Amino acid sequence: MKITIGKKLSIGAITGLSLMVILSIVAYSSLSKISSTSDMVVSLFSKAEKIDRLEFTLAEALKINDFFISGDLEKRNSFELSAMAADKAIEGVEEIELDSEEEAIFGRVKEEFNQLREKSQVIFETVEASGKGFLSPGINKLVDEVDAIALSLVEDSEYLQELLDEKLAGAIQKGKQAKQTGIRTTRAISIAGILFAIVGSFVLTRNITRPIRALISATGIITEGDLDKRVNVKSSDEIGQLADAFNSIYRRLAA
Repeated sequence: MKITIGKKLSIGAITGLSLMVILSIVAYSSLSKISSTSDMVVSLFSKAEKIDRLEFTLAEALKINDFFISGDLEKRNSFELSAMAADKAIEGVEEIELDSEEEAIFGRVKEEFNQLREKSQVIFETVEASGKGFLSPGINKLVDEVDAIALSLVEDSEYLQELLDEKLAGAIQKGKQAKQTGIRTTRAISIAGILFAIVGSFVLTRNITRPIRALISATGIITEGDLDKRVNVKSSDEIGQLADAFNSIYRRLAA
């Protein structure tokens, strides 16, 4: 099979184009992964921000409620205000998409907070009705129940925050890895493309110019009268055909 100069150039061009296509695909794939990870980080950050707000408002409500159920009835109004802030924070979390695990923990948080509010209200009503303050029968039991609910509420809200923080850190790490992988792969393909261009250009130039120089040298020798000179070119392209034509002419002249 004869490989012409045009085919050689076409093969080189196709190979170079293939490397460029591969590089483009790798770059696009890397950018897609980075973009996907960035979207995940933004989503998790927004989610974590709302969970942070919820944890903060719950902590404030629990702190005030602790004073209230310990006998400081003047804190009741403050507790109601802090509970309203916690309600808004809960509504904010309800607006975002949670996975099954997050939804389960968040459900417990809402339930525990409602229980804490209801039992705190019962404590106030009991104290108010008896007129004996916190010496009323059953108050200690209610206070212990509120303390237990508050402990569970703190643990669940903190666990929910830790879960989100872990996912956020994992997403950030995944984004960094995708970036590094993309850079390394793109760099490797770019280096391979540059090396191919250098080596390919050198080989192609040599394959074309070397036989041409041989033809020029043989022509100079023959013009000086040496008709026995033959052009030794091993090539199947147009230059090889030209060398065969030269040798045929020289044989005829020598005959």
